Amino acid sequence: MAEPTALIPPSSVSKPLDPAEDELGYPCKMASPSRGYNHDVRYRGRLLHLQSEVSIGRRPQICTQLFVDGTVIATARQPLDEKMTNADVDGVLRTQHKSVLRELCAGAYDRWLSSAVPDSPPTVRRAMPPIERVVRRAGVELRITVGDDVASAFLVTEVRRAGEVVASRRAPIAEDASNSTIVAAMEHELEEMHSKIRRGGLDARLPRYVFVPPPIGR
Repeated sequence: MAEPTALIPPSSVSKPLDPAEDELGYPCKMASPSRGYNHDVRYRGRLLHLQSEVSIGRRPQICTQLFVDGTVIATARQPLDEKMTNADVDGVLRTQHKSVLRELCAGAYDRWLSSAVPDSPPTVRRAMPPIERVVRRAGVELRITVGDDVASAFLVTEVRRAGEVVASRRAPIAEDASNSTIVAAMEHELEEMHSKIRRGGLDARLPRYVFVPPPIGR
């Protein structure tokens, strides 16, 4: 289970009670606490927002809401007694906020986050097609192949003689490299290996042919 991480410290979300509300018949005996709670939480690959605040109206209550992509997926409400002090309200506010956060950690809202699979592998790009070149050295035909190994993020260059690998080379490639960058790197690796063959860098791995003159007839 992924552990949510609070990214934004609590900030004030409450506003002073409008004195005009008394004229509308709203109870004004309970003062609004000094702050509410707002947290951004990353969980199972999604960024959620958890907000708790005090609602002072006909039915004083603490309301905690959990948002994902701007949509409320969970709401918790706790009625308040007008006799409660600000310290009491702050305590209930904090307790309810933490309670919803613990429920999130326990997977209580996972069914609303079905599109965020835990530990889901990142999207893997398609491998570029290999490139080849056939060359000859000391009378031996060699096939150079450069492949794009996406799983290991390496370009793999192999030199084969009659199907047998006589030389290989691996070059790292950035995982976020563009296709054009990868193709250019593959062509560079091909030229580098061809140049090595021309310089005789693989001669020690090739069979040596000794010319034996035919016997002189008697």
